[in-house]
Amino acid sequence: MGEPAEGAPRPAAIAVLAKTPVVGRVKTRMIGALSPAGAAAIHAATLDDVLERHARAWLTHTLWWDGDAAPRVEPGSAGAWTLLRQPGGGLDVRIAAAIDTGLCSVRRVVVIGSDSPDMPDALFAAAVEALDRADLSFVAAEDGGFTLVGSRVPIGAVLSGVQWSAETTLQETRARLDDAGLRSEVVGRWYDLDTVADLHRLWIHSAAPDAGAHRLAPRTLERARELLSARDRDCDGDDP
Repeated sequence: MGEPAEGAPRPAAIAVLAKTPVVGRVKTRMIGALSPAGAAAIHAATLDDVLERHARAWLTHTLWWDGDAAPRVEPGSAGAWTLLRQPGGGLDVRIAAAIDTGLCSVRRVVVIGSDSPDMPDALFAAAVEALDRADLSFVAAEDGGFTLVGSRVPIGAVLSGVQWSAETTLQETRARLDDAGLRSEVVGRWYDLDTVADLHRLWIHSAAPDAGAHRLAPRTLERARELLSARDRDCDGDDP
């Protein structure tokens, strides 16, 4: 299965799992290096970039939100997204809900978060194409988890008990799938924007001649530049 023609949707549904941006409750690993408000601003920017980038690019578009209220969606992409509240329970329950619900109407579903707004288009294409061969596909995260999971089969409670946010998360996830008789394939690797070091990495990536960050994550990049520049000025001002 090749890349769809320009303007044609990818042959899959997309589901985004995301928290509503609330100060002090999102991007907590950035707090300290950034203020709680600054960390929340980064989270809001990544979510805006993801929703705008993927609006109308897939067969269906669902934002599964977690929080006291649904997040605001930019007017330009709002009409493309169906908003559903994430169910209670662990990440296994939430991923399964996104996959199993999506497969009620389409044959393939891709599930992402909002932590990798500049993940290359080629990885999305590879994840969808892999579903011609495998039951599930993954883009691995550098911390041992995954930034994307695609599926052509419902998974129900298969991932119950997986240890999340661990160096062995993806390995354990694939072992559970294997035990259930489901084939999986890892199509590549990308990073999450979890720390201020990751923001610096995004900033550095954006300077490369072939950088995709300007096109894929413009709001995140702009916000990162503002916050990191302000932070560096504050540090300089503390010098004796």
